[in-house]
Amino acid sequence: MRNVRIRQLDILDANQLEDIYDVIECSGVLHHMQNPAQGLEELNSKLKPGRYSSLACTANLPGRKSPQHKS
Repeated sequence: MRNVRIRQLDILDANQLEDIYDVIECSGVLHHMQNPAQGLEELNSKLKPGRYSSLACTANLPGRKSPQHKS
């Protein structure tokens, strides 16, 4: 595919990207940030209007143990 670019960088450095994108994938990052809304805002600033972002975040839900949980 000629029209695919993969970029990896700190979300807060997204303003360094010259292009705007049709799709942005962000997996397992936002929930680690002090200000997830700021991270999402940065990603959205690089997304073409009407296009898509795919976000994946994990959460510790009541009654479920995280993988790091020690019994």
